[in-house]
Order: sequence, then C-alpha cells, then structure tokens
Amino acid sequence: MRQVTLPWAQAGSRFTYLFEAFAIDVLRATDVKKAAALLRVSWDEAWHLMERAVLRGRAAKGECIPTHIGIDEKAIAKGHRYMTLVCDLKEATVEYIGEERKEASLAACFEAFPEEARESIEAIGLDMWPAYISACRDKVPQADAKMVFAISTSCATSLKPSTRSESRSTRRCSKRATPPSPRASTCG
Repeated sequence: MRQVTLPWAQAGSRFTYLFEAFAIDVLRATDVKKAAALLRVSWDEAWHLMERAVLRGRAAKGECIPTHIGIDEKAIAKGHRYMTLVCDLKEATVEYIGEERKEASLAACFEAFPEEARESIEAIGLDMWPAYISACRDKVPQADAKMVFAISTSCATSLKPSTRSESRSTRRCSKRATPPSPRASTCG
C-alpha cells in the first residue's frame, strides 16, 4: 500500500482543509463539546482540529516574539482554577495559553524563544501576581525596567471613604488643583 499526499488535506488527517477551516469557525463560535456535536466528530477530533490550527498559525508567525506583551490570568472553572494568557498588545492577539497561574506556566512561554529574541521585548504589562513577576525577572533580560504594573480597580475601593470624599472635594474646590500623577498610587 502506498500513501499519496493530497493537495486538499494534511498528511495523516481524515479531514480536508476546507472542512478544517469550517470546523475552526464553529469552534470559535462555541465550545469544543457543542462544536463536536454540530460537526459530528468526537470531542478528541474537535480538540485535535483546534490544536492543528494553532500549530499552523504559530508556524506562520515564525520565531518572532512580540515587543509589547500583556500577561494575565483567567478563571476557567469554579474553585480557583486558572490559565495564564500572554497577549501581543500591538496586534491584539493571544500568543500563549498556559495551564495554572504559576511561575512555570509563564516561564514555558518565554523558554520557547532564545534569550536573544527575548531581549527585543520592550514592555511587559502585568498585574502584581508574584509568580508572574518572578518568571519575568528570571526569563526576560532587564525585566525590571520593562515591567509596567496594572493597578487593580480594587485599589480605589480600598481607600477609606473619608479619604476618597476629601480628595474629591479638595479637587472640586481648589481652583488650582492639579490632577494626580498617573504613576502615583496610594495602594501598597
């Protein structure tokens, strides 16, 4: 028996490129379980279709690391289950998804690129999660100079009510009131 490479399907796949493109559109519109039911494929086949699409997309991007990245965690289930997201802030694309919100989750993203490529990172936007800060410091050259911390909205609500109302009334009443510096923070 001899296997032939076909122009309309990937080697070893039972799906054509056209079906895979349609399947990716369905997967983007719904979750894997519902997409599998609509496409009449198993959950594993739907998941593998998505994995192959991600691999093709990453191969098309090449070994270029974004210069401005954003890092955050996203809750994925009840009971404090999270995933790590790394985004290209210029292109507004998700570049990496890691399991958990641990230092190793983020370190794996950086380790996929050689250290010379990591030097091209100009800015890293992230929250104050210690594991992410540690991974950035360990894996990105001069990370301390490149990290920009997002101040949580809970920062403003953690101020004492009297302090908030005093600052508002002071700004309203003062004719020469200057706006607070964007870098100033009253939180920890």
